[in-house]
Amino acid sequence: MEIWRNMELCLLMRRLWKKDKLTFLHSYRVTKILMSFVRYAEIETEKIKNLELGSLLHDIGKIKVSAAILQKKGKLLEHEYEEMKKHPQLGAEILAKYALPEMVEKMALSHHERWDGNGYPYGLKGKERKFR
Repeated sequence: MEIWRNMELCLLMRRLWKKDKLTFLHSYRVTKILMSFVRYAEIETEKIKNLELGSLLHDIGKIKVSAAILQKKGKLLEHEYEEMKKHPQLGAEILAKYALPEMVEKMALSHHERWDGNGYPYGLKGKERKFR
């Protein structure tokens, strides 16, 4: 995986591990599952690398969310959920500081958008959710 050659990105992932191990492990599992599908698709190598990196870093914005919220058992209160909903934008802002492909930042920003438009942060619907 390319990320392990980039010390700054490794440090970001280390911060995520220290903040919330479940989120770190979730990101790793998402990446492994995505890569198992991508291997059978006819996708250019560079795009596969971007998908791998984007899937691993998609929740990186959670390093800016309160640990109490990340680790809370049970349903979040409304104000807690509002804070949690900021993590895609926070992640995109963090990733914008690095020389990464635009697709990686867009994956972090849009990973909670839903086909029906009920996602966040922008409530994009259908093909509006597209990123390349």
